Amino acid sequence: MDLLSLAATITGALATLLAGAASPFFKEALDPLISKITEALGGTALGDVIARNARSKGETYQERMESLSTRLSSAAAEVDLVLSEMTSASKSRQEALQALELELEQLANQRQEIQERIDALQQVPLPAVEHFLNATSRGERKSAVRDYVLFGLGVIVSTAVTIILKLAFDI
Repeated sequence: MDLLSLAATITGALATLLAGAASPFFKEALDPLISKITEALGGTALGDVIARNARSKGETYQERMESLSTRLSSAAAEVDLVLSEMTSASKSRQEALQALELELEQLANQRQEIQERIDALQQVPLPAVEHFLNATSRGERKSAVRDYVLFGLGVIVSTAVTIILKLAFDI
């Protein structure tokens, strides 16, 4: 893309130079036509603009070429700036696209793993699941009774310690 834009810039510069070199010939040929257009328009603002642009500004050929070369250089610099901005924008979009593709691949892998887990769980027979639930519920009932007994013993022991401390040490 950079080579193509460079070639387009050079081609445009050469075309501008050729047009500038041939402008005296065109001026002589077009002056009568521009005069007729200006007269036909009756000296209106449009006619004045056309006549003003058609007339030479009194510059020599070398001055005109230097002016055109300067303008061409600044235009080329602006084009280079725009191209570098476009390049950086396309690189950032490319990086964002690669990040999205990577994330999409990771999500696809996660989906595959979850699907494999679901398939494996679907293969487990229903009686095995019921047995597992029964085994865990019995253990939960036993641990609930144990928790109540320990709580009750804790209350009794703490009350006894409080009474002993009160009687023995007058606290």
